[in-house]
Amino acid sequence: MQLAIEFLEEIFESVSSISAKEIFKQAKIEAYSERTIKRAKKELGIISYKDSDEEGNNVWYWKLRSKQEDEYAKKINASLKQLNLPKMPKF
Repeated sequence: MQLAIEFLEEIFESVSSISAKEIFKQAKIEAYSERTIKRAKKELGIISYKDSDEEGNNVWYWKLRSKQEDEYAKKINASLKQLNLPKMPKF
């Protein structure tokens, strides 16, 4: 899975967000399974969101969470833990 993580990190060095369809297309070329890519996505804290493309079609995009967003989530989760509440989900 480390290679899949590196694959995603390499993609996000050049773009801030990319369609999930494009990621899976590139991953297939590199012989990564969809499941492995999804596990690497979770490990990196990549966020999924739905938006419209140029033609108005709904498309799922992936965005690597910024360090600021990551730190904020960690603070929230620490507060939730003190209150014995479940962790904030990764989006």
